[in-house]
Amino acid sequence: MYSDKLLQPTLRNANVTNSQTRRYETLRMTAGFALGLIAPIVFSLSSAAAPYNNKPTAPAAVEQRCLQLVGGERMEEAQHLLIPWCKRPTATGTMHALLAKTYMDDPYESSRLSAQVKIELATALKLDPESGTVYRVLAEYANLQGDHKKAIQYARKAIDCKKPDKDSGYRQLVIAYSSLKDYPQAYKCNEERFKYSGMNDSNLRNRAMLLEQMGKQTEAVQAWREALKFRRDDSTQLSLIACLEHGGQDKEAIEELSSLIKNNPADDEARSRRAKLYVKIKQYKEAISDYSAAIKEAPSARLYKARAEIYKLMGQPAAAAADLEQAKKEEKKAY
Repeated sequence: MYSDKLLQPTLRNANVTNSQTRRYETLRMTAGFALGLIAPIVFSLSSAAAPYNNKPTAPAAVEQRCLQLVGGERMEEAQHLLIPWCKRPTATGTMHALLAKTYMDDPYESSRLSAQVKIELATALKLDPESGTVYRVLAEYANLQGDHKKAIQYARKAIDCKKPDKDSGYRQLVIAYSSLKDYPQAYKCNEERFKYSGMNDSNLRNRAMLLEQMGKQTEAVQAWREALKFRRDDSTQLSLIACLEHGGQDKEAIEELSSLIKNNPADDEARSRRAKLYVKIKQYKEAISDYSAAIKEAPSARLYKARAEIYKLMGQPAAAAADLEQAKKEEKKAY
């Protein structure tokens, strides 16, 4: 399946656990980057809400409607409209590029569709070699195929052609340079995006992740706080916490985890994570309290063993032994 990969996994902080990654996947990008970003197009609310059966009849109107549908991730509707139109002699390069985009995002991608993507993109480029939309879809496809150097060439074309799509062009440059681990250049391109897409959650998160990759810890923490201020959600807050931990700012990370737990007292993963930080700063009683609360919510051998280790540090061997015994029982339950 083709998927839109804005920043490669290399931008994820190494301290993020598998469980937290699952949370990111549940919450993301809202937090992240929108699929199929397009050149700015203004529609009235009534037009945006117009039903599919109100089909446009002129090529320019078809383009506009399909840009709207693809930008809103309504790929199936866009396909139904584009497929017959792309068979007409009046079809435009943008239409063929958008049809290729719908195939790229098809969950049932096959070798046949992959070949069709190439056909549509070649046709699009032949029909309109000065369309930013055409070049940004070409750049996206190259990134998805792992040809990031080619993606850079197409993205630059999307930015510099006569009908540019600067926002999406810079977006694809961020993807490509990040994939090539050229984080300073990716950061520069992301900053350029602010000029065209404005201050938004996606750009702010990119800025923070890229600063982390460049080893600029202080600036990264500040960027994550700015992103959290712009949009407060668990995903962004967990990223800030991971950044703080990576920089050895354990007390600040505890403060953020406490805020997270206050909003969701049943979050056993957050409590378990805060407990580990308490152990690092030798606040054992607080760690015991967190592990106990986590066990109450979701008992597991892992949590009992972790609490047992703290009891040992506190000189309470009997309590540690009891937890280890309970851990064995939990392991038997798993089988």
